[in-house]
Amino acid sequence: RGKTMVQTTIYDLARKAKHEGMERSYLNSDSEWRKAVNERMTEIMSSKETFTADDVIIPLNERGIFTRDNRALGAIFTAYSRTGLIENTRTQVVCKRKERHNGYVTLWRVK
Repeated sequence: RGKTMVQTTIYDLARKAKHEGMERSYLNSDSEWRKAVNERMTEIMSSKETFTADDVIIPLNERGIFTRDNRALGAIFTAYSRTGLIENTRTQVVCKRKERHNGYVTLWRVK
């Protein structure tokens, strides 16, 4: 019998590379930073309807809590999303952090 062939596209490869990069960033992130992120996420989920990475990163940075690569936050948001606690609104807003030079960040919704 014939086998079903699955066509891999450049988009599939890019998505896979993106998730692998976020996962590597997460695994290499500071454990105190991860703990602070989860505490901040608990605060956000009890007080906001929508939020961005800025709502997590800026307050942590103001407290002197940093990690080497903020992409680690993507892995955390993905985990929260997969468990049904938050969802991607498919909306991009201007980032408030100067180092992002008015780049865009995803707007997330608390479920």
